[in-house]
Amino acid sequence: MVATCNNNEDINFRFTGFTLSGRVVGAVGGQRCSVTGFSIGGRVIDANDIGVEGVKILVDGQERSITDKEGCYKLDQVTSNHYTIEAKKEHYKFNKLKDYLVKPNMASVSDIKAVSYDVCGVVRTVDSGYKAKVALTHGPENVKPQVKQTDESGSFCFEVPPGEYRISALSATPESSPELLFLPPYADVVIKSPLYNVDFSQEYAFSPSAQAIELGSGESREVVFHATRVAYSAMGVVTLLSGQPKEGVSIEARSESKGYYEETITDSSGSYRLRGLIPDALYLIKVVKKDGWGSAKIERASPESVPVKVGNNDIKGVDFLVFEEPEMTILSGHVEVNRIGELPSHLLVEIKSAGDTSKIESVFPLLLSNFFQVKDLPRGKHTVQLKSNLPSSIYKFESEIIKVDLEKNSQVHVGPLKYSVEAYHHKQELTPAPVFPLIVGVSVIILFLGIPRFKDFYQAATGIPTPGFMTTAKKEARKPVVRKKTY
Repeated sequence: MVATCNNNEDINFRFTGFTLSGRVVGAVGGQRCSVTGFSIGGRVIDANDIGVEGVKILVDGQERSITDKEGCYKLDQVTSNHYTIEAKKEHYKFNKLKDYLVKPNMASVSDIKAVSYDVCGVVRTVDSGYKAKVALTHGPENVKPQVKQTDESGSFCFEVPPGEYRISALSATPESSPELLFLPPYADVVIKSPLYNVDFSQEYAFSPSAQAIELGSGESREVVFHATRVAYSAMGVVTLLSGQPKEGVSIEARSESKGYYEETITDSSGSYRLRGLIPDALYLIKVVKKDGWGSAKIERASPESVPVKVGNNDIKGVDFLVFEEPEMTILSGHVEVNRIGELPSHLLVEIKSAGDTSKIESVFPLLLSNFFQVKDLPRGKHTVQLKSNLPSSIYKFESEIIKVDLEKNSQVHVGPLKYSVEAYHHKQELTPAPVFPLIVGVSVIILFLGIPRFKDFYQAATGIPTPGFMTTAKKEARKPVVRKKTY
């Protein structure tokens, strides 16, 4: 685009041939103006192809955007050029779009995908002098086993690609201390997103920690280890009002007076076990709302909390009834533009009930960004397709139909949604002559031809000359004149 600037004024513009908007920056002295850029969108996803919220987007090292709930972001004021586009969020590592060419006719930037996640947890001991280490094993073939020492608070973290792993807690220091037994002895995990709550607690101490012996041929010797119970557990079940067990709910036990804290989550049967509770301590056990897929849906619990005093036995029957808060459904997606330079202004997004195709849940115009989002649709199965307001007599329009299940997943992203549009090629055909004008024309001709006869008939009937008619005397036949000869 070339323009002449006047008075150093800026000019806002938008090309109508394709989706490109920007601003012309004014210049002094009639110099040429420069286009400052256009806007383009993209998406950040995890290993499940679900959008990741709150990811910072950096372009050539500068933060330019942040993703929304669907993992979508928009970059403003970019030009046709090569860029390095990065995504950053705590506990995630994403692939980098290096030397990536951005063009104004692109539908969107390629997806940025998570390639590894943090697996974090804590190992709790009854004495701050005891330290532990954590082993990560049984992973994919391309991931080597790892062992890490916990920090001062007993916390640890591993960065791993998606896959299945086994995590175990082991005693570390001091070597002369009683051998520690942690529960659970190990945890098998499947990593498709960050994991923060892998917990191990010390419940037994063994003395001696190790015993060296010498055995001769055929000899046997008995070695005795003494186990001391140093911590206990609290157990219970979490259910919904319907009696159905609730998985993934976070439970915590907190001793305010002594500063002790333990937490865990319920399993598929709704059961939980809080380990590492110290004798003679008073704990308050309750359901807590966290960003997990189970706890995030809890509105309240009954009872709100349960106080327990730990003695020399495990505590059982600390059960909770939880109530789920209504969950909003969100359906989002993006459309693949059919032709380069085509504006989507004629496109409509139509959502129908899959069970009753005559029931239209929502219809709305597609935005220029080619992305769409609908909230609070009824739970159940739906179909998503595109419609066009182009004249159907001139254009043939077809759309892909995508089925979604909002009962199974309350938040779904679809796309790319594809369509095709083409103009009909009409043949010129001879149009038959109108019949009515032809009949009228013939009738007029017949009328004029019949006027003399109509006049004679009228005069014969009335004996009066018809006014308006030109009458002429009838010429009589000329008689032959007889010439006489005179001799």
